[in-house]
Amino acid sequence: MNFFDIEIGEQLKSQLCSLADSNRFPHAVVINGGSVEKRQALARLLANWAVCGEKDIQNRPCGKCRHCQKASSDSHCDIIKAQGSGKTDSISVEEIRKITKSSVIKPNEADKKVYLLFEADKRMAPVAQNAFLKTLEEPPKNVMFILTCEKSGSLLSTILSRCTVFSIDGNAEQTPEILSLSKSIALSVVDVKEINLLLNLGKIADRKEAVAVLSCVSDIFRDALSLSIGSDAVTDRESAEKLSLKLTKSRLLSLIDVINSAISKIDYNIDINLLTTWLCGELRRIAWQR
Repeated sequence: MNFFDIEIGEQLKSQLCSLADSNRFPHAVVINGGSVEKRQALARLLANWAVCGEKDIQNRPCGKCRHCQKASSDSHCDIIKAQGSGKTDSISVEEIRKITKSSVIKPNEADKKVYLLFEADKRMAPVAQNAFLKTLEEPPKNVMFILTCEKSGSLLSTILSRCTVFSIDGNAEQTPEILSLSKSIALSVVDVKEINLLLNLGKIADRKEAVAVLSCVSDIFRDALSLSIGSDAVTDRESAEKLSLKLTKSRLLSLIDVINSAISKIDYNIDINLLTTWLCGELRRIAWQR
């Protein structure tokens, strides 16, 4: 079984297969959109890929090894699902602290340990999300965190800035044109001429395109952040390398937070011209402040 066997967008399938074939999955993932069943099925497949014992990375998950057999029966000791508690099945601060402590312990059987936090947008209160930040920012080796949610915008922007978001519904929007414009906007942030950023942001035509473009820009900045801490890039390595050389880790986090804030404002029917003008000022302020 591979990522082409599940019902998600074709571009997302290609992206996931590319990451799997090159063994470059990020340490923290948010699976957004789709149905509960699709989100959790993809999360479990990613977890299965992570623990699979097949040496040929392109054949994972193999579905045959003992790790895959245990994963398919929900009995693998290195795939840990947040249990939740109470009437609301919430993931408490106490449980997050237990996850943090156990995450530094080496995997028992597989090469990786995976934590599944299903429906995090509904089950994790802001205080629990805040308790999770340091672990996401400085993750232990050989650990993967997978969160699922109906709407990623419901999670704290600080959580999103430390994760790679895979949207089941929205990936069809990331066309070559969207990627090209996103790259231009990201690089314009560190351009000495502010007008270039304003002009590139001005090319965004409507709210639908704004969500696609800004989400991609956020991914590029997140890739730059990954490179700065020794991980690999996913969306656009070339742009990420240039940005990682010019922007500090703290500035990259702040830039991601601002972009996520801009995306959330789109839901409130804000005028796109006003939004891009505001965003231009905020991005330049963060990138160039002394």
